[in-house]
Amino acid sequence: MISKTNIKTKLFTISIFIFLCFSGCKKHCPAFPEKYWLWLPYSSNQQLSFISGTDTANITIDDFYIPVEVSYSLRCDCDCDYIMYFETSELKDFQIYFAGEIDMTVINLDDVPQIEIELESKKYLFNDEYGSYYDSLNIGGTLYRDVVALEKSGDTSKIIIAKNYGILQFTAGGKNWLLNLEE
Repeated sequence: MISKTNIKTKLFTISIFIFLCFSGCKKHCPAFPEKYWLWLPYSSNQQLSFISGTDTANITIDDFYIPVEVSYSLRCDCDCDYIMYFETSELKDFQIYFAGEIDMTVINLDDVPQIEIELESKKYLFNDEYGSYYDSLNIGGTLYRDVVALEKSGDTSKIIIAKNYGILQFTAGGKNWLLNLEE
């Protein structure tokens, strides 16, 4: 004969098991803060135009990812994304290809995130060790606010980025390229 105590114990054990299986943990991942992604304010299929003398380089953003706000409740083995990135198609005429990312877990004293961009198989950085921050900088006759210069160790060339504009200036193929804002 089955006792009421035995049934209650089994029901209690099953209830605990069901509760543990379905309650899991809860994890909330915030959206990537706008104040950080505005350093590389791109979108998929966006065209960027750069000029160097009489040459024009039109570059397409092929891949762009920015973390969005998400919450997990049943499966907490997921991690939050804290890095946004972009990638361009390679421009064969000038052999220009960019891949870049912003890591919001590494913020410097000027409240600027770590920015890394690859150009011509070289990685350029802005963080506490490499690069410079400027409140404003005149580039090509235009004054830009919130500007960073990404640098590579042992290399004098830089990639200049301004908040709300993205890449303004870089050197590739022995040429100095400037963002063409007129297109």
